[in-house]
Amino acid sequence: MQRLTDAIATIVTRRRGAVLAFIAVLTLATGAWLPTLDVDPRPQQLTVSSLEDQGQINAAFAERFGNPDHVVVLLVSAEDVLDAEPLAYVHRLATAFAEEPSVVRVEGITVTPLPVPVEEGGSGEGLDDLDTLDDLDDPDGGEDVDPEVEEALGVLVRTSPERFPMGLGTIADRMGGVEYRGAIEGDEVTEAERLRLRALLEDAPLVEGRLISEDRTLAAVALFLDESVDDPQVMQETVRSIDARLAELPPPPGVSIATGGLPHLFNSIIVKMEHDNFRIVPLTLLVCLALLYLSFRWIPGTFLPVTAVGLSAVMIIGSMALFGETMNVINNIIPPLLIIIGVSDSIHLIGRYREELEHAESKLEAARNTVRSMAVACFLTSITTAVGLASLVVSQTEMLQRFGVIAGAGVMLAYVVTIGFLPSAMTFFKPPLSREELRKKRAVAAYRDPAEGDVPQADTGLLESGIVWLTSLILERPWPFLVGALLACGGLVYTAIHVDVDSALLDEFDEEDDAFRSTTLMEEKLEGVRPLEIMLEADDAGRFHDPDALAAIDETEAWLRGQPAVLGTLASTDFLHESWARVTDDPAAAEERFQSREQVDALALLFAQTERDPLQAFVAEDGRVTRIQVRLADVGAAASLVLIRDLRAHLDERFGPLGVRVSMTGEGYTGSVGLDAVVRDLLGSLLTAVLIIFGMLVFLFGSWRLGLLSIPPNVIPLVGTMAWMAVREIPLNAATVIVFSISLGLAVDGSIHLLARYREEISTGLERNAALLRAARGTGRAVVVSCVTLMLGFGVMLLSSFVPVRRFGELIGVTVGMCLVSTLVVQPALLRVWAPERPPNRFRRGKSDA
Repeated sequence: MQRLTDAIATIVTRRRGAVLAFIAVLTLATGAWLPTLDVDPRPQQLTVSSLEDQGQINAAFAERFGNPDHVVVLLVSAEDVLDAEPLAYVHRLATAFAEEPSVVRVEGITVTPLPVPVEEGGSGEGLDDLDTLDDLDDPDGGEDVDPEVEEALGVLVRTSPERFPMGLGTIADRMGGVEYRGAIEGDEVTEAERLRLRALLEDAPLVEGRLISEDRTLAAVALFLDESVDDPQVMQETVRSIDARLAELPPPPGVSIATGGLPHLFNSIIVKMEHDNFRIVPLTLLVCLALLYLSFRWIPGTFLPVTAVGLSAVMIIGSMALFGETMNVINNIIPPLLIIIGVSDSIHLIGRYREELEHAESKLEAARNTVRSMAVACFLTSITTAVGLASLVVSQTEMLQRFGVIAGAGVMLAYVVTIGFLPSAMTFFKPPLSREELRKKRAVAAYRDPAEGDVPQADTGLLESGIVWLTSLILERPWPFLVGALLACGGLVYTAIHVDVDSALLDEFDEEDDAFRSTTLMEEKLEGVRPLEIMLEADDAGRFHDPDALAAIDETEAWLRGQPAVLGTLASTDFLHESWARVTDDPAAAEERFQSREQVDALALLFAQTERDPLQAFVAEDGRVTRIQVRLADVGAAASLVLIRDLRAHLDERFGPLGVRVSMTGEGYTGSVGLDAVVRDLLGSLLTAVLIIFGMLVFLFGSWRLGLLSIPPNVIPLVGTMAWMAVREIPLNAATVIVFSISLGLAVDGSIHLLARYREEISTGLERNAALLRAARGTGRAVVVSCVTLMLGFGVMLLSSFVPVRRFGELIGVTVGMCLVSTLVVQPALLRVWAPERPPNRFRRGKSDA
């Protein structure tokens, strides 16, 4: 190891020009790819990757019925949306967006097919030819009627003959004057059409709650987008195009317009992510600059560390673009993360460089000595942080796996760049101390009590003096501090176990955010934005025209409508029951069980004669496949998971005996199903990281005892952070679980620097207490400055417009603060009680103390 660090020290100081040139070329090469970086805010990547067939299910459903997540909803609010001006505006929106190239279908109260009475001289489309059916008993009549339709109507009459006293003539009287089409035919809404629509909506249960609120204050125009919006870039462009077109169609006075739906929510996330990248990253850099200057009062020591981490961030983000990785709601924090963590290493390097200048004859020698002394310690802090992050590869969540790999690689890249760039670049600048100051420090350093490792207190500042005083107090009476830490830890554990494990779609938005308001409005007055789709598949053609299968669908819908998390359901049976009630002119018929497949076939055939058959959106592949559309409230993934599990049991019990295969998709399912893996992910990744980090410390420090003593001070901050989450009611989910993997790596940094310096001091022959005092004095300032930098650097994230980023910054700040206390208090107390009283044999005679 010593040979390796000597080689690195020689290269970065003697070949400094070549090293800096190589870093510059690599930065330019990777940075050239930055403009090609895509943004993907969708939650599907949070799906548990162990559900290997979920992607196939999603694709199969989208091919048959379209993607339920690809719907933008325009929300028109007014005192009464059926008044003349609001209704005209709703219709104008529906007709205008029907011409948008990415919109495949538009639904709204003015264009969605309804049973519209035929006016005299009307077009006669749909079922208007049924007025000739009363002549079918005449051998010379009914020649213009489709024989297949005639047979279907005959089946309906025979199903319930008492309801059709005149046979087919009764149906002709009831249905012959009805068209199934949009209520408004032209571009303008006439007064007669408006009044007729108001009357139609009084008896339109399949429209109310979906396209218009019960109180008539809100109407929705749903824009169904094509599959090209699967591409995040296309989705972003499409939503922006819709917003631009909407800006060209301002509402009349007294009418307001809002945009909702998942694509709009996801685009809002993209906008916030872009806004953060242009605000949070520069602010983070400014905070780091200010802290570096206040710490070192040396201009090169202020700008060089920031330059190093900036180069690292460009390299890793450029590499993401190069390998096709997108920026998402999780890895959006990687740039500020790398900047803050990289600056922490730089603080230790500059602090040691200043110290080495007191003894070295030149800047190059001081830089070489700095690299020799700090390369291993900084490597340990970087590798432990990287291991904490990379431990997320054991996660069952794809997005977390990729974040762990990218962030871990980024931390190690930042280490390589910092070790290569900073010592090389520092030697080109004037030293931070003048020659006279250096002479004074060398004179002071010449005096040292070999027994105690002491230096005159006049040589230390207020911060160093405080750290030495605290360490001395702990070394004199370690047990009160250890007992206090144990009691505090017990209280934290008790609080932490009450943390909620949950995730909600609106957790990512502030309550005053437009996306939050529009989504809440849709949940209060319509059926919300979270689709959960149930796909039912059978092998037999026409299986979902069978009365038993349809009865099972009816029972499932009834069960779902009784669940508090469900805002609404819709299936093919709803249209069939509504049609049967209209044919029989008996509202009670809508509650009846279908008597035969022939009855269902007949009703389906009638729908097939209409301008737009609604059953096509619910039944596919000759009746082998159907869907049940469910709309969920944003009650959180935990409540959604309870519903999904109960629903799965209900579906298996009801459809299993029928030989029907059941699967689920939609954001309400894919966005929730991975939550139960979050706790397993957390425990698994932390256990993996602890074992690896512990093993590395044991190997590099050559002592099982030192490795074990490093664990408690680094676990306490993690427990404390979870307790803080419980107090603040911040849920544990895929977005917050990464805090713990990052925190573990950061928590151990202070212990590593303290233990490394302790090992260095004790190897010179000092006794335990003397070595601990010098270790605390030598590393304490850098540990404090580093932790404060981390806290303030991550604290900048509190200014984010994105709620998950703010929570991340808050939780990391809490963790680092606890790490600082634990490193300065708990770690010395543990070493005082259980560390060897004498230097380990390995350091004195090459033997191991383990």
